[in-house]
This record gives sequence, structure tokens and C-alpha cells, in this order.
Amino acid sequence: MAFTNQSFEVEPSPVRSGNFISALNEVIDMRSERNSILQRHVPEVILVLLFMVFIISDALMGYTSELSLKRSYISTVMLTLLIALVVFIIDLDRTKRGLFKINQDSLIELRGAN
Repeated sequence: MAFTNQSFEVEPSPVRSGNFISALNEVIDMRSERNSILQRHVPEVILVLLFMVFIISDALMGYTSELSLKRSYISTVMLTLLIALVVFIIDLDRTKRGLFKINQDSLIELRGAN
């Protein structure tokens, strides 16, 4: 293999360029990890099954309270809290809609600065 007469520039400070490259790799890795986290959600099948369990258990509680002619307030409150907790978890899982949203303004500003 023959080398031609080409001039290669030598980096005057390889330490600085090495630090820059490692920092750039970390930023790329962090962005990939952030994007993968934002794309992960609770599967829709699990959500449908949870709501089916809520409907069935609510129907059973109503049926048994009608048979016994008195309402169990403890189980009613517990079921209500459980439904509220699941709705809260779903809201946290969906970061682009609902009560809790992830603010993207700083990333948009950073993109515009380049």
C-alpha cells in the first residue's frame, strides 16, 4: 500500500477534542434515553382490563349491597380511591396530555440557538 504525499493536520490539543467527543457522545446517549422513556406507555390492553375489573367489581358491590339492604361504605371508598389512583397513574403515563405535561420549551429554545 503506497502512501501519497498528503498533508494531515495534527490536532494541537488532543485532550480538548477528546473531552468534546466524549461529552457529545453523552448528550447523544441522554437524548436517546429520554426519547425512549417518553415513548414507553402502559399497554392499552392492561388499561382495558383494569377498567373492566372496576366495572365488574362496582357491579358486584352494588348487587351485594342490594341483597343485604345496606351499603358498605369502606369498600365504596376504597374502590373510589383505587379508580382515582389508576386515573392518576394513566395521567402520569401520558406526558403529552392530561394534568401533568412535560414542558419542552427549553429544548425548543436550545434547538433555535443553533
